[in-house]
Amino acid sequence: TQLAFQQLLGGDAQTAVDSLRGALEIDPAFSRAELLLIFAHLHKGNWDAAISVGQALLTKQPENPLAHNVLGVAFERKGDAQAARALFVRALELHPSYYAAAFNLARLDAAAGDIDRAAQGYRAVLNGMPGHEEAALRLARIVESRAGAADAERLLLAVREHNKGALRVRLILAESYLRTGRLDEASTLMGEALALAPTLAGVRLLDARIRDAGGDIRGAQRVLQELVRDHPGEARYRLYLSDAQLRLGDLSAARRTVEA
Repeated sequence: TQLAFQQLLGGDAQTAVDSLRGALEIDPAFSRAELLLIFAHLHKGNWDAAISVGQALLTKQPENPLAHNVLGVAFERKGDAQAARALFVRALELHPSYYAAAFNLARLDAAAGDIDRAAQGYRAVLNGMPGHEEAALRLARIVESRAGAADAERLLLAVREHNKGALRVRLILAESYLRTGRLDEASTLMGEALALAPTLAGVRLLDARIRDAGGDIRGAQRVLQELVRDHPGEARYRLYLSDAQLRLGDLSAARRTVEA
């Protein structure tokens, strides 16, 4: 199943499905292979196949909260929110601190328009898993709309401390600090984001914008030149670069950048 998991992560869902079916033929009781097979079907968009495997697993392991949760995800993807909710609730009954199911239930509440209940669910997840990035991001949007940006910022900063790999939290905070002129804080967060994802184009673009806002136009130009080189078909990178070149007084370079 480790090979199949690697295949799934690599985007080769069909090969993963074939590998997992082989594992189940060797040992039909191997529930881990069934769970990964459900994930593979979900990845491919085969909702009915995922449900079929999940129901078979649940028949064999009716007290398995993970099986309930994964089957709930399959029903949710198919559009059956009622069946999904029942499965998430049952998963939590079997394992009250199963935060994956709690998060999924909160998502359903938000989709149904019950924002108070969704917020309560996201808070419960964060109480048990203070570094849960997605729960924090979803709750922060609710908090910002109700209590203001400062409360949302405190929430995201707490997750930043607990989750050293929370890239999106760092990018959102850095973007917010850039908009409000808190450039030292933006630069600190940018350094953390670059350490996590140094080659990600969106991270590099934000780095260039923060450098530019702080007066390091040449540093911004250098980053933008790398982005244009790596993504020659992306027009917005050329626009950012040509603007920096113009402000550095290099009109001919700006013209070449736009016309290339």
